Amino acid sequence: MLLSTVLNAQPAFRHVYSPDRLRIIKTDTIIKGTVKYVRKERDGDWHILLKNKIVGECICQNKSTIPKVIKACEGYQKKFQRVHAGDVVTMQGVYVWDAKHRWYEVHPVNKLVIIKKANINKK
Repeated sequence: MLLSTVLNAQPAFRHVYSPDRLRIIKTDTIIKGTVKYVRKERDGDWHILLKNKIVGECICQNKSTIPKVIKACEGYQKKFQRVHAGDVVTMQGVYVWDAKHRWYEVHPVNKLVIIKKANINKK
């Protein structure tokens, strides 16, 4: 798929700092699942792993000291509500195969909705 096609469909993709490792499967998809964990990455992204083994990458959520990440994140202003293990969510964005990590993911996530908060009360 042509990069221009992806950029027209999902402008946030221009803020992905290393798009050459990503193989576009679908320019717009919605994935629903239960969050297994959320990890803050060195590149400023959040990795959200769902129990169905799909990863969502919320880009540019934290500061990074990596120069090419800083450049890629310039002008990106979307901040997502923090999710937690056990939350049921939908993630919308570009569905890709990440050749570096060897997994399928939504990258970048353009919309993140918490459908049901995890029950964090312990008895």
